[in-house]
Amino acid sequence: MLIEATWDAPEEDGENRAWVRELTAALRPFGAGGAYVNYLPRDATADELRAAYGETGFARLRRAKAAYDPANVFRVNQNIPPAG
Repeated sequence: MLIEATWDAPEEDGENRAWVRELTAALRPFGAGGAYVNYLPRDATADELRAAYGETGFARLRRAKAAYDPANVFRVNQNIPPAG
């Protein structure tokens, strides 16, 4: 399932992101679980990223990020925070 929402007024960002997240949370019990990382929002939460990569994959990515980008310079898209 993909929920896509668009709007024109930047001042409505918070309100619109909120209802999309609420709808996603309400529908989550009816899904199979998991996520497709390219469909996640740029400000995806750690829980959303874990769903996309799995707990093991997310942990491995965090270790790689800690080794190669400990200052978290590359954080524009779905950010994996460095471990530690």
